[in-house]
Amino acid sequence: MSKETKKPKTVSTKKPKTVTTKQVETVETKQVEKKITNKVTSRKDFKFEVNGIIIQSDTLYEVIPKPDYDAPDGYQEYGTTKLLHPQVSNKVCCVYNSAAQVWDTGFYESSPCYRNVNPEIAREKVSVLRERIVEPIERLLGKGRLDHTSMNNDYWDNYNPEIKKGTVLNSSVPNELLTLYMISRHNFVAPKDNSSNPQYRKAQYCIVNKAEVTNVKQERKFNLSRATSQGFSLMKDNREKLDYILNYLGISSATINDEMTLNSVLTNYLEDKKHSTQNVKSFLEAVDKCSTNNGYMEIYLYSVVKKLHKRKYITKEGLDYYFKDTNLGKTYKTAAKLALLNKSLQTELIEKAEV
Repeated sequence: MSKETKKPKTVSTKKPKTVTTKQVETVETKQVEKKITNKVTSRKDFKFEVNGIIIQSDTLYEVIPKPDYDAPDGYQEYGTTKLLHPQVSNKVCCVYNSAAQVWDTGFYESSPCYRNVNPEIAREKVSVLRERIVEPIERLLGKGRLDHTSMNNDYWDNYNPEIKKGTVLNSSVPNELLTLYMISRHNFVAPKDNSSNPQYRKAQYCIVNKAEVTNVKQERKFNLSRATSQGFSLMKDNREKLDYILNYLGISSATINDEMTLNSVLTNYLEDKKHSTQNVKSFLEAVDKCSTNNGYMEIYLYSVVKKLHKRKYITKEGLDYYFKDTNLGKTYKTAAKLALLNKSLQTELIEKAEV
């Protein structure tokens, strides 16, 4: 097929417009402004991080109880140590740094919270915060309203918004964005996926992006449903494989004869109050591993290693397991992986287990 002949471009004969020095300077200034704006964020949208919490534009954030699995059983059902009564709340504030004699807002490069931060990074953070929080608040309440010196003690002394379970903060509303920022800046809240970090030990709540929470909840429900369905299917069609999988996950089921009891064991594992998400993930991964010959063999070898250790054919010396003179590693799973790769060892272990 012949290539299509492109029509040549017409060369204009018009006289080019004269560009003045002032116009050149204006264009260059706009380009610089655009570059700076893009480095920070676009005029409309923004996204920045404060103590591990991501704050972005046009987003609803919800305050939820911080998980505490050492709390009494009734509280653990909700993953919290905080009384869930709707009237129980905490007042928050901006922290005053007596050494520096300023309110630690983070809105100035000299703010104490940037003491160990690279100056360039601090400058960029401050630029974003002043544009997104300080300037909108000042347009509402007046210039210098968020000043961090003692001249503004009256404002910060009386700045104490309340947060409680269910509080929703809209990042597109200046006052609510300020509250969201302050509770993040001073660790009154923790990110839900890292709430156990010692940095947030004093936090009694977590803050979550409502849209993400909805998606996560839906995903968890879907995964639990999928794991339950696959477990029941294996119970009916391939009980042996299910026993190997459960054994690999640390659950002894081979001696369970009635289906009702096995069903209860599987359900309790998948719906465990503390570890349901991880248990569901582990079960689905094990089922998926069994979908290949090598994966199924590895899970089977795990049971073989465990059985031989119980019979003392495999011994533990220090932190490592040994079969005769062969070091099998520090865990049953490591031993199973090793046996999968070593065919002669694999054969010997299986033969010994079948005796």
